[in-house]
Amino acid sequence: MNRYVVLAIACSIALIGPASAANFYRYAAPHIAAQPTVGGVVLPDGSIKYGTGFRADRTGLGTYVIRFDRGVFPTDCATVVVSPDTSGLKTFFSETHPRVSCPTADPQFYVSLINAKTGVGEDAEFDFVAVGVETR
Repeated sequence: MNRYVVLAIACSIALIGPASAANFYRYAAPHIAAQPTVGGVVLPDGSIKYGTGFRADRTGLGTYVIRFDRGVFPTDCATVVVSPDTSGLKTFFSETHPRVSCPTADPQFYVSLINAKTGVGEDAEFDFVAVGVETR
């Protein structure tokens, strides 16, 4: 008899546990609103290979400015992640920083690509993703 009680309790937990956990997490999870996202690929000369909603300009050796179209980010504020193309067995350091303070009517970011071996700026293809951020 004792085995059947333990088995009944185990079955009850197995059947009811996931259902009650699903209800709990539906109400306990934080609400995260989807933020606008822009991504693209920029060629070494600063021209756009893929992507829309932005302009890119090469301003010097290994330096670029990415300017986002007005209205892409409702808060006029974004954060950017850059990934240089390393298919030529080169390693780069990439650095991004806002060109102007946030929020602004014209979000812009500087991108610098530096060859890890030489420490000198170098033109290279790079991908980026920009995500709009909320301002308070």
